[in-house]
Amino acid sequence: MTFGRVMVTGLGALGWRVAERLVTDAKAVLVATSETPTTPPGTDPVRVPREHRALTETLVQHGVDTVIHTMPVANPHGNVITTMLWATAAAAAHRRSVVRRFVMLSSAAVYPASSAASFLQPEHGERRFRPGSTAENLAEAEQFARDLAVANPHLPVAILRCAELVASNEPQGLAALLRGPIVPALWGFDPSVQFLHVDDAVDAIEHAVREELAGIYNVAGEGTVRWRRAARLARKPVVNVPAVSLRSMARLARLNMPDDLVDVLRFGRAMDTDAMARAGFVPFRTSEAGAAIAGRIPMRPTRRRR
Repeated sequence: MTFGRVMVTGLGALGWRVAERLVTDAKAVLVATSETPTTPPGTDPVRVPREHRALTETLVQHGVDTVIHTMPVANPHGNVITTMLWATAAAAAHRRSVVRRFVMLSSAAVYPASSAASFLQPEHGERRFRPGSTAENLAEAEQFARDLAVANPHLPVAILRCAELVASNEPQGLAALLRGPIVPALWGFDPSVQFLHVDDAVDAIEHAVREELAGIYNVAGEGTVRWRRAARLARKPVVNVPAVSLRSMARLARLNMPDDLVDVLRFGRAMDTDAMARAGFVPFRTSEAGAAIAGRIPMRPTRRRR
């Protein structure tokens, strides 16, 4: 299946990279904007309304056949509302023979880190959420995409849960910690984690669109890596700290610290990626390679002005 007219719903670090890549493959790449002053070269900005009927008309007017919905984890509550809007509009546009594919970018953060969690989290395992947590909000947002698929069985809806992104100019969580001059670790813990290069994430999105994947897929670099080894691969010294000190370090470094990062550094978080492999996609870089890249690549802007 070839690309047609693609709508990318956000211009975060991943959304920007997706739009840049698709310009060479798609007939047209539209970028949903609100206050963003610039868009990737070759893309067409589209001011989107905040009401689903008007948004449906926008999709129909532009003949959008593929919606790629990116969700920045930094704003989980906003993701719920935004996903509801796009899923509702996509359903209405699909019934008018316009939208034919819907790909939603989610995160491994949907899996709460705990001692009771599986070593490799399956896509459909049981989870217990802390009220108001990032995981709960991501799961709520995903539910709108799942409802879209159930109500429209002929519309391929894919949800891609991506591991910690590296080589992004907006690093978060573990990737952000590996960027610093020292890497904190909790006393007595050395959990297993995963990383995903942002270019591999974009490759996964392209694969999901071309193959018209449907369902939920975990996406991460092959294998897992222990946190302290990740620091060594990143060539950064490790400092052992208690949980309270970790939060203080994050505030001093002005890092966007997810609410469950302490739990991740205690218990780890890794996903079973067999479903994506069976669908024909394996990332080019392993989790170990991602850890090395996370610590060495400098901060640099990816948004280019026209």
